[in-house]
Amino acid sequence: MPARSRPSPTTLLQVLSAVGGLAENAGNRIYVTRGAARRQLPSNLGEAEEPAEPGVRTIVVDVDELMEMRNPAANVLIFAGDLITVPRAGIIYVVGAVNKPGGYLLQSRREHLTVLQAVALAENITGTARPSDSLIIRRPPGTDEETAIEVDLAKIMARQAPDPPLQENDILFIPDSPLKKGLRRAMEVAIQITTGVVIFRGR
Repeated sequence: MPARSRPSPTTLLQVLSAVGGLAENAGNRIYVTRGAARRQLPSNLGEAEEPAEPGVRTIVVDVDELMEMRNPAANVLIFAGDLITVPRAGIIYVVGAVNKPGGYLLQSRREHLTVLQAVALAENITGTARPSDSLIIRRPPGTDEETAIEVDLAKIMARQAPDPPLQENDILFIPDSPLKKGLRRAMEVAIQITTGVVIFRGR
């Protein structure tokens, strides 16, 4: 009796092609979850937080690297029982001393907002704002830790500094207190309220 030939492995791109590709409002990352004992995960791809089930890991794939073939390792092999999750495009939050604080939905993974564009969506800063003490609060994918990035919005608005791009789920915080202690407390409040902040879709 002839031996059965093993089926060829299926790649992530092949699976996406079989389901008609990514939706226009797909996010920037794809999550592939599988049992760690089944195959060794590529070492050059990030891993999301440890799942509740022991032995299960999640590979985080950058959509642009995959679709533009910038990183061949992003086209991971897919095995029986794998779970592929494609979240929708993310949100940029603008909170603090702005006229319309809230969260702004990115329409697609190709859409990118800069600090000035986000401020414009929030209908500009208030008269009591301290733009020089602004912060970008960023949580890298797969972690529970926030990183506070100092931003001098006053210089950016005066075209004396570059207008940095924001990443999905960033919080742009513009304080109205000159005190460092007040800044820290306000930043903590900004992080807490983002779970219940109003989300705006339209421009």
